[in-house]
Amino acid sequence: MISVALQPVSIDEKPLLWKLLQEYLSAEAFEGSEKFKDEQGNWKYPYFDKYWEEATRFPFFILYENGVCGFALGRILKDDLHSVAEFYVFPEHWRKGIGSRAMQLVLGRFPDKKWRISYLHHNLRA
Repeated sequence: MISVALQPVSIDEKPLLWKLLQEYLSAEAFEGSEKFKDEQGNWKYPYFDKYWEEATRFPFFILYENGVCGFALGRILKDDLHSVAEFYVFPEHWRKGIGSRAMQLVLGRFPDKKWRISYLHHNLRA
């Protein structure tokens, strides 16, 4: 089995996750999406800080061979319903089974819960 792990993102690692989230959102840009950028040209993500402020949100780095190769942002919607808000594996690691294994690990953190998994319909890779 491939060596994939999840690591909770600490407050000190928040800037790295912000940078990776910006790359992810840039890759997912669509026509008209420029209106979702702020004055500095960053993609707006109003819930970002809440991942360290609310116990119902959990940010993880996805690790492959001990290096960061992506991230997963999850949250609790209701007591028995969880959601993966964002999920990203760097393109150079696609088709290695990393995404599948990482998703199994995320879902395995709360095995007795129901999950809502959604994707952007214009993203054929998703």
